[in-house]
Amino acid sequence: MSAQEAPKRLRPGDDDPLLEDEDEGSGEEASGRSIRIKLPGTRTLAILGVITTVAVWSAMLFWLATSLSSLDGSLQALRDEFVVQQSVPAELPAEELATPAPAVAEDTPEPAAEATPEPTPEPELLFGKPIVTQGADLWDCRDFLTWEQAMMVYQANLPDDPNLIDFDGNGIPCESLRTES
Repeated sequence: MSAQEAPKRLRPGDDDPLLEDEDEGSGEEASGRSIRIKLPGTRTLAILGVITTVAVWSAMLFWLATSLSSLDGSLQALRDEFVVQQSVPAELPAEELATPAPAVAEDTPEPAAEATPEPTPEPELLFGKPIVTQGADLWDCRDFLTWEQAMMVYQANLPDDPNLIDFDGNGIPCESLRTES
């Protein structure tokens, strides 16, 4: 490159805020000067990052507060509508108001009261497990202390043996617990 083709160099005083004029010596003329490019420091970048983060979080919190306020207003309107519907009796259509109720003969027997279903009894438990397993395999021979307990569970689940405690299918569960006396 020739001297005529050299790129234009920036000099101090060219109105560029990123340039800084440094003197290398005391009292030297322009030959002793150098130009240093000033970049924002890490401290400046950190402060800008904190400010940006605070601004973003503030905007998100404002949006959240606005959304919750709107939701609260909607819920209040629904609650008010529900209270109004519960307190005001439903209006009957005009046809039902004009039609008189059918007369009930005095000798007509009263309808029988509906039988209330009896509550389902709690299942009988043995060692915290239900005796009737309803097809589930819940018991093993080592769960029983006596042969009588094994027989009780076996008989409660007949005609099936979902627990497989009668290994050979002879009708005697957990034969290892049975003692001949």
